[in-house]
Amino acid sequence: MKGNKYVLEMAEDVKVNPRDPKHSGLTFFINKNDTIYYLAGHMGIWDGSKFVFESSPWSVVTFLKFVWQFGVLDFLDMNIRVNDNLAKFMKIYDHQENNEAFVESKDLWKRVDLYNLTQNSTSDYFGNELSSENATILTQLIHGVNKVNYNQNNNELNALAGVVSLCPLVTGELVQIEEGNSEIFSRVIEKYASRVHKDVKISKIVSLEDEEGKHYFLEETNRNFQVASFY
Repeated sequence: MKGNKYVLEMAEDVKVNPRDPKHSGLTFFINKNDTIYYLAGHMGIWDGSKFVFESSPWSVVTFLKFVWQFGVLDFLDMNIRVNDNLAKFMKIYDHQENNEAFVESKDLWKRVDLYNLTQNSTSDYFGNELSSENATILTQLIHGVNKVNYNQNNNELNALAGVVSLCPLVTGELVQIEEGNSEIFSRVIEKYASRVHKDVKISKIVSLEDEEGKHYFLEETNRNFQVASFY
């Protein structure tokens, strides 16, 4: 935070002192937090010494400034590429519904036609996909988003992570887990697992279905045990 602005931090070297409780970038919060929601009324991109972009209290003015700063064609290119790859990513859930499994993560990414993104940097990928050479939207906006989310530069971050990072910006949909993402794993254990098995090597996952619903079994070398049931 700087004043009453959202800051996308573009500084190359971000060092955080654990004794100095500050954030190197944007912190997400739910819109029920009225105080912060009121104070953080605008968004800006900070390059380490100055704001290279600032929003306006008037949405029309912000849109015009955005178009002037980043260009219509590059903005459309970014949106198209993110939405296309998001549609591919969503196919993962179709494969899960069909009980498909993959030995290695690269097999999954190849199945949904996203493997090429894992082999390219965000910088190279968008550098080839955007209309402008050395596009400002890449060096400022996309770079700022990735510095906030991952504290990495575009040339350090693979394109798959870079595209995922941009999804909330492009789709306008942003949610968070109250009390943190660790709550997900706690809920899974509470809901599905009566026991937690440690120090085991899983060799196979078996899907079985009966009158009660679908069950998943994990097979380990010397023993088989049911890890969870889904109905």
